Amino acid sequence: MPCPTRFLRWSSPQPDLWRRYQRKDIPPLFGARFSPGNWNAGIVRLDNTLILLTTLKKGGLTAGSHYEDHFLGPDRMQWQSQTQTRRDSQIGRMLSGADDQARVYLFVRNGKLRNGKAAPFLYCGRPVFEGWEGEGPITVTWRLPVSVPEHLRLGLGIAA
Repeated sequence: MPCPTRFLRWSSPQPDLWRRYQRKDIPPLFGARFSPGNWNAGIVRLDNTLILLTTLKKGGLTAGSHYEDHFLGPDRMQWQSQTQTRRDSQIGRMLSGADDQARVYLFVRNGKLRNGKAAPFLYCGRPVFEGWEGEGPITVTWRLPVSVPEHLRLGLGIAA
């Protein structure tokens, strides 16, 4: 039986830029099925595709899970990898663009909950790698393909 998160084919339209998606609704956009064991992580790899599911305010997460993820401006973001990720790993090469077949998709939400329920993620597009620092975790600077619209900035902690 094939792995449920395996990238099969692009069977649906790409995610809509600046649209909100519940976590369970993201896998079908990439031809995959939702599995909590895989999709509750902050980074999901489907062959040559990386899906980053980023929560900016991580209140209540366990020690070691407090990544320094935040917007640097309306079109730039700082994102930290998981502590086990290394620059020379396959995921590291995908993040940096060294693997020219890789695609990275960025989904962001301000906090884990909204009105007592799981908060949806906002699709921010395919970020462009600008640079990185450190190792385990790696701190990556991304440039967004399109600036965050003004009406969404405050909710994402982007100064006016």
